[in-house]
Amino acid sequence: MLFLTSNPISQRTQDTLADLQAEVDQETNFAGKAASAIRIWKNKTNNRAFEEIKAVLISMCVGTEICNYCEQNEATDIEHILPKSFFPQDAFRWDNYLLACKACNSGYKLDQIAVFSPSGSCTRFVVARNTQPPTQEVLMINPRLEDPFDYWQLNLETGMFLETPDEGTCEFQKANYTLEVVLHLNDREALRTQRQMAARDRLRDLKLIVNIHEAPDFATLNQIVNENEPFINLDQNLPLDDLKRNLINNLRSALLNRPHPTVWAEIIRQEATLDRFQQLFNRFPEARNW
Repeated sequence: MLFLTSNPISQRTQDTLADLQAEVDQETNFAGKAASAIRIWKNKTNNRAFEEIKAVLISMCVGTEICNYCEQNEATDIEHILPKSFFPQDAFRWDNYLLACKACNSGYKLDQIAVFSPSGSCTRFVVARNTQPPTQEVLMINPRLEDPFDYWQLNLETGMFLETPDEGTCEFQKANYTLEVVLHLNDREALRTQRQMAARDRLRDLKLIVNIHEAPDFATLNQIVNENEPFINLDQNLPLDDLKRNLINNLRSALLNRPHPTVWAEIIRQEATLDRFQQLFNRFPEARNW
């Protein structure tokens, strides 16, 4: 899971969200607000606004329309990071949305939530359904507002996320709750396996890019392409440097849009401990900035 850079929505859509939120906020008690938020969300008729919201969220995805939680499945759902049943005051807040897959949204996360209670403590309090949270100090990490890399690190060999804050701290509790309780990112075997495979794929991608970058002539470049890219035909009329740059740009795009983009981000972050990657980065330093 990566930090999401927020893109803007139009003033018209902002106004629509504000109007819908005002309708929720006019209820006089928590139960009324929660029921109103759920009802309005299910029956929202402002399709143009929510079409824009989904389109902008698609543009913000960490990969090509992939879930921002598991980074593997197709992102189909507008997800409330803070569940509207517990936080109706945030039901129509722009930075409470991201795109998630149905497995993460409806199979794992659902509308469970925990907060720190009493306020100011690091004590986890699981909020019961149909109950108002006693504090607003939520354990679920919001990648629209917080950088998940402040809370954990991915072990590229095992595919497991490891909490980095000291155990017992509020930051550790947030990391553990998000990873293990809500999203189950470590105990979903398919995700672990795919993250391991993604690291190997990135190594092969980077090797190919470096070999293309270092190709001294057309014959060498053509041989590299023939051995690795079955659907690419080189245009001999183009200068060698242009051919190499076009190929590298295409491979860069493919690399960055593969599932599990956290793997590449961790390769960049952990380069100093990854000898094979470091050697390739030294031969093609530009890739460090991808």
